[in-house]
Amino acid sequence: MPLLNTALAGAHLLVVDDQPDQLRLLIDLLRNAGCRISVGFDGSQAYQRALAISPDLILMDVRMPRMDGFAACRLLAADPRTCGIPVIFLTGYADIAMTVRALKSGAVDFLEKPFRDQQLLDAVNWAIAENGRKGSPYNGKLDASKIAVMGMSCGGIQAYAVATDPRVKLVGIFNSGILPAPSGPGAPAMEDIRKDQLDKLHTPIFYVTGDKTDIAYENGLDDYKRITKVPAIHTFKDGVSHGGTYSQPNGGDFARVAVAMLDWQLKGEKNESKMFLGANCGLCQEAGWHVSTKGYK
Repeated sequence: MPLLNTALAGAHLLVVDDQPDQLRLLIDLLRNAGCRISVGFDGSQAYQRALAISPDLILMDVRMPRMDGFAACRLLAADPRTCGIPVIFLTGYADIAMTVRALKSGAVDFLEKPFRDQQLLDAVNWAIAENGRKGSPYNGKLDASKIAVMGMSCGGIQAYAVATDPRVKLVGIFNSGILPAPSGPGAPAMEDIRKDQLDKLHTPIFYVTGDKTDIAYENGLDDYKRITKVPAIHTFKDGVSHGGTYSQPNGGDFARVAVAMLDWQLKGEKNESKMFLGANCGLCQEAGWHVSTKGYK
């Protein structure tokens, strides 16, 4: 997923979508950005809840039962109590005609769905280009030979999708795992990644999840067990659910684990390996943490 501007921290957002998987994806992302979230499931609820809570921003699907996003947006724009609330449409059907219709109804922008792995590849390509572009603030400051892809929840599936790119040197999967049947009912509207993707990995991979209350725990553990060709680390912490520790200062414990892996694998700081390796590893000594490894000497 694209990174959200930190200016969203503390903002109250109303997210409206009739698809639970899309709601879950956006709620995960927005909460990690420090937003307060309210939800609705159709255009009518969007209008009523906007009247009740006066959110800072509305993210709303276009196609919904009872009342679609266009009709709801027109209601919001016509009401002096809600006309000042910006609306961004969520849609997988954006084209010129829809863009014109959306702007006429009062929306300010689009956020296309489903979110695709190309977004991550675009980010990698941009970073490499900026590293070599004269005048760029990143010129000569990025080591394009050491790239990690990481994602949380549905973003973890995006990371899997681009993990086979030869430029990638490390993969991080947070509160995520490949579903046994990703195209089945209730599956997130993401890349159709199957378990055989694990056989295509060419770099070390690490997992960080919550305990068994984390909806992604079993899938992540199953992925780890299936890996045979690359070094892998699986960690989880008791008392932590699918939301991880990301709302804590600096991302909490999960972010600390990620930084240690990056320092070890990309910067070559071997001392950081002590957090993960050996029966008496640093993380093993911390209350609630569980660590499994394979492929490391």
